[in-house]
Amino acid sequence: MRAIAVCIGLAFVLIFSGCASLFAGVNQPDVKSSVAGNTIAEQFDEQWKLIVEGFVRPIPDTPEEKNACIEKIFAKGWSHCLNDTNSGYLTKKDYISFQEQAQGSFGGIGSRLQNVQTQTIIEELLEGPAKKSGMFERGDLIIEVDGEDVIGMPTTAIISKIRGDAGTDVSIGVERGGIKQKPVTLTRATIILPSVTAQDLDNNITHVRMSEFTMHTEKQFFKEVNERLLINLPDGRHIFDPTLRKFIYDVRGNPGGLLYSVTAIARFFSDDPDHCFVFYETLGR
Repeated sequence: MRAIAVCIGLAFVLIFSGCASLFAGVNQPDVKSSVAGNTIAEQFDEQWKLIVEGFVRPIPDTPEEKNACIEKIFAKGWSHCLNDTNSGYLTKKDYISFQEQAQGSFGGIGSRLQNVQTQTIIEELLEGPAKKSGMFERGDLIIEVDGEDVIGMPTTAIISKIRGDAGTDVSIGVERGGIKQKPVTLTRATIILPSVTAQDLDNNITHVRMSEFTMHTEKQFFKEVNERLLINLPDGRHIFDPTLRKFIYDVRGNPGGLLYSVTAIARFFSDDPDHCFVFYETLGR
């Protein structure tokens, strides 16, 4: 799905998953699921109805179409069933992770992790427990989480172990310069991911990068812009002067996100914010 902010003239690409089903990976349609009273086939029927009603393009609600979809799921996965690379199967855990990304916040220690040659290192320390402790540095190799050896474990699995409800504890052990450090116990907090960064360039130009559109993007965007365009007067009043700086708004590589975040920012560029709108184009419709 493409969303074009008309009042800006910029195209924001929003990617939506077509559906998530509990049907994948089951050989017999009458096998009982973990949900009491429902067979896997019955659950698939419910999912199929959602697909027919809400998918980005019309899908004939016929037994032939549904059976063809089932065969493709077993053979190649959801994206082949719907002929859409942006559709796929989400487990409950994957769905929670997807929601956290869209919300732009999660319970954790405040670190970006990166996989380097099958090892997981700290790429960046955000505002959070890890940074406040002063016990971690960029480049530290994660070797232990809650006493469990995680060397060689997939980075996504390590992230899942580190994240958790705010207020709960987690022990992190790292290696720095080939020397194992003493594990540190941290209390998880709500971490807000920065989706907007700004850099002041020459000639009164500011480069504003929006990496995605989360529930926090609007607030972060206006913070960066307003602090550069507001003039503080001696009497405590503020004057907004849009001529103070020029801005480059960079959305390259932005995968999309929450629609209301896009429209909120789009209104900033409109001479008539109340009538700023977003035009949708879905596969030519």
